[in-house]
Amino acid sequence: MNIRNLFNLDKFLFIKLYFNKKIKGRVIPYKGTKIELGENSKLNIEKLLIVNSEKLKNSNKETYIQIKNNAEINIKDNFNIYYGGDICVFEGAKLEIKSGFMNAGSQIRCKKSIQIGSNVAISRNVMIWDTDAHEIIDLEGKVSEVSKEVKIGNNVLIGNGTIILKGVNIGNDVVIGAGSVVRKDIPSNSLAVGNPARVVKKIEGWK
Repeated sequence: MNIRNLFNLDKFLFIKLYFNKKIKGRVIPYKGTKIELGENSKLNIEKLLIVNSEKLKNSNKETYIQIKNNAEINIKDNFNIYYGGDICVFEGAKLEIKSGFMNAGSQIRCKKSIQIGSNVAISRNVMIWDTDAHEIIDLEGKVSEVSKEVKIGNNVLIGNGTIILKGVNIGNDVVIGAGSVVRKDIPSNSLAVGNPARVVKKIEGWK
């Protein structure tokens, strides 16, 4: 950790999180990190979680992590949440992330289950939701399923402003173009763009 990063570290929160029994593993919280842990919630980190990083000098941007009652977040490797991030895991839900980063202003809403693989790059202002948040009732009185599991594979690049909706399964080695709305599954080795997102090309991967 360089001198600038050490200066920006929220040292009080670092110590507080270190001794919190609901947290297993190492969290590096930079100034502006807000973490809220509900009753019987868990934050399990096998390697390292960095929160509210990459801020400009004198920026007041904050990053929010909320884990509601009986919910959990599992970080399997190293994961970096840039400034302005917003993660909420609702009661009884589970968010699992292997490795990668979440760029500025991106948001995750997990009401059931979201799984994110290894080396996943979440660009700026991306939204990943496994829920509609509200029930939708059709003219025959049928109520839609509010939440469905989201799965994102390994080596996935999610472009700026992309929206990933409930029930989506994204394979490995996938690139999602900026501004896409992903409503259906995207197979492995694909470049997908548009609203709704469609596969336009088969690819080997990205770097």
